[in-house]
Amino acid sequence: MSDQGVGPIIRSVELAWRYPVRFPDTITVVHKLEPVTEKDRFILKGVVVSHKAKKVAARISETIVTVDYSKGGTKAPIPEYILKVFDKILVRQKEEAPNLASQ
Repeated sequence: MSDQGVGPIIRSVELAWRYPVRFPDTITVVHKLEPVTEKDRFILKGVVVSHKAKKVAARISETIVTVDYSKGGTKAPIPEYILKVFDKILVRQKEEAPNLASQ
């Protein structure tokens, strides 16, 4: 990572296991972007799915903040071009939600 410009850094991760995953198993981790409500951070929610058990093994919540690395890592607003990408992702997630619910 460069020491110049604005970029993301993980502020916190919460991981709550609901079911033990044991070898041999395969997992899939799925994330979704939550609507952005603060100018300098965004939240990803996710699940860890056990293929063997065919159920959710854990739930994840991640808070990612944007910082300006050229100013020593101080908080910075999410760049406008990233917010535009986030808007497209949120629309796509909403469109795909019915398909995921039926699986």
